[in-house]
Amino acid sequence: MNKNYDKIYIGTSLPLLAYIYFNRKENEKILIINKENYIGGSWFTKSNEYVNNLDTAGHFILFRNKDIGKKILHFFSNIGILMVNQNVDIRNKNYKFIENCIVLYPEQGWIQMFNIFLKKIDTYILLEHTVYSIETNNKSVTVRINNKKEQFEFTCNELVVPSYLKLNNIKFDNQVIELNYTLCKTYHCLFYCNTKNNNFDEKYHGFFDGSLFFDRFTTLKDKRFIKNNNKNINQVFILRVSRNFKNIIDDITNTEINKKLIEFFQKEKINIGFEVVDIEKINYEFFYRQDNIIECQNLMENIKNIKLLNTTDLGLIIENMFKEKFLL
Repeated sequence: MNKNYDKIYIGTSLPLLAYIYFNRKENEKILIINKENYIGGSWFTKSNEYVNNLDTAGHFILFRNKDIGKKILHFFSNIGILMVNQNVDIRNKNYKFIENCIVLYPEQGWIQMFNIFLKKIDTYILLEHTVYSIETNNKSVTVRINNKKEQFEFTCNELVVPSYLKLNNIKFDNQVIELNYTLCKTYHCLFYCNTKNNNFDEKYHGFFDGSLFFDRFTTLKDKRFIKNNNKNINQVFILRVSRNFKNIIDDITNTEINKKLIEFFQKEKINIGFEVVDIEKINYEFFYRQDNIIECQNLMENIKNIKLLNTTDLGLIIENMFKEKFLL
């Protein structure tokens, strides 16, 4: 394995992979380091006895500039990624701006987008390795990582760190940079269901005001992703737990969560005949809010070879990189 690289990236979220794909230069030596044993960060997909490559969080891509968005759609189709429009159901005033945007998801699932980006990037990824030390003097960056067995040290000309990671061990000219992070958690509940005919499918994305237990609703019933060895499951509901209820989700039973789902559907007038076969809770921890990111970027503004990349918005990253790459 090489010890010296042009660029090193930490993490494998889809926004970061999109950034790498559009930003990579010919013959550039890059390394990607990931602490988990899976690809994706918060964009990870899940496979189990019921599903293959299920999106666990109801992600979407938002293009604010419709003209550029159409060009990006054409570009994606040329590299094998077919994007389709989502039917957004906005019942939260904070998301009203989405109605003026292009809202998309990949017709063959996020896993296809991951695979195409990884194939195009074509570089080595170190899984299950944790960064424990970063030092720079604005000439080069030294990155030290470890796994359960051994330690490694690499140098690079530039290090790119996504904003969802907590890195409080960065040294600049032997001085530790104190970065202020806030631990955040997001929870989703997956409901593996047997349903009657309904009009809710992968194209639907509901945004709700958060007064009830759930505030986002997407679903999956594409037979390509639901395993046919379990005849009781023909649809999966993916619901995000509202902010005001995150502190109790770990302490309530599946029976209570099922009641919350019924209450949510009734009050939001979502008419689906269903029987819940199984329920799964998904928790993902991260270390950003928008104010944190801006504060950390300001603290690091004198460090020229470490980039703190704001990865909160996949669509915005793609728009900006696309404009830069094709000089739009």
